[in-house]
Order: sequence, then structure tokens, then C-alpha cells
Amino acid sequence: GLTDGRIDLTVSSGSNPYTYNWSSGITTEDRTGLAPGTYTVTVTDATPCSAVYSATIAQPAPLTITYNSTPLSCNGGTNGAITVNATGGTPGYSYNWNDGNSNANRSNLTGGTYVVTVTDANLCSATNSIALYEPAAISIVTQVSHVLCNNQQNGSINVSASGGNGVYSYNWGNSITTANRTGLAAGNYSVTVSDANNCSGSATATVLQPATLSVALTATGVSCNGGSNGSI
Repeated sequence: GLTDGRIDLTVSSGSNPYTYNWSSGITTEDRTGLAPGTYTVTVTDATPCSAVYSATIAQPAPLTITYNSTPLSCNGGTNGAITVNATGGTPGYSYNWNDGNSNANRSNLTGGTYVVTVTDANLCSATNSIALYEPAAISIVTQVSHVLCNNQQNGSINVSASGGNGVYSYNWGNSITTANRTGLAAGNYSVTVSDANNCSGSATATVLQPATLSVALTATGVSCNGGSNGSI
């Protein structure tokens, strides 16, 4: 797409001096600042004899950047990767990333946007912006039903997970792997939720119980035998 082509003519035989007439009306021997295309010149000598010559100015294919990216397995991870492939231009490519790296292939990347500029042997360049995806963090919401009476075991916890990738698995410890728990005594319960990529998140829920129900009695006796003024 530039206009830096040139044509240098060398004329032999015939009789000096030579005159030059290009199809565009230019009369110089050599041409500079040319765009791609075909240029025709008629050279005439002193006789006058003439000859016609055509020259084609070519240009390289546009410099393009394609890439393959590997998203992160887990939120906050560092296992993203990008492989860049440059085509067109004039081979002898160099790479300059917005974080200062100069490799064509990248690994151990965090999530975010990476911008690469590829420069060829003629200092032509192209730029591409690549967004590296990371899944949302695993979020855990617990819904607790507390123990009804002191020292009972009728509390429950329901777990709802979101984020991450794929199907979730649950680990409460003691080989308990259900999402929801029932028949619980008062106490603290911790669960770890893992997704299909083995990313995980944890949450703790507290099951409460009411205080022990207690009864205190104060009695006042009957004043006289056979009376009815006692109280409790």
C-alpha cells in the first residue's frame, strides 16, 4: 500500500541523446515514489529510433496476524497461552507485546488483553489485540435452617454454586459429597466446591440452636389448713 517503488532504466545501443516518455507524461529517465502497477516508457534516440518497455512494480501481501489462544482454567490462574502466526509482508518478523515480551509464542499468562505488533524485514507492521479469557470465580451461597430445639439434630444447609466451568462436586469432609446437608447438630460446617477444571472455592456455614429451655418454680404455701391461697 505504500508508494516507495522505483524504476531505474539502463539504455544501450542506439544513438545518444535519449529522450524518455512515460505513459503518464513524465519524461525523466528513472522513476521514484511509485505505487504498485505497470509502467510503460518509450525511449527515443537521436536518429530517431524508439523502443517501448514496460515494468511492473509489485508489492508484498498485506502483513496479517492470526493466533491461537488457550484460556485460563481457573479464575486468577496463570496457565493461559497465545501462539501468534504472521503471514504476508517480507519474512523476518519481530514481535513486540504491550508487556514488553518479544516472543511469538506466550505461555503462563494471566487473564487480560494482550496487544502484539509484528514488524517484517522492511519495517512494515501490523497490530492485533487478543483477549485471554478466564472463568468467573466460583461463588458459593449457603442457605441454613437452624436446629429447632437445643441439642437436636434437625438443622440443614443447602448449597448453591456459580462461576467456574462445568459440573460441580462437593466435599464436606468425612467422605460427605452431597450438595445439601440435613440432620445437622449445631456447629460450623465447611464445604469445598470444585468444577470440571478442578478449580475450587470454599465456604463455611454456621448452624445455630436455641438456648436450653429451662423452667424455674417459686411456690407459696397455703396459710391455713384447708385453705386455697397457695400459688406457684
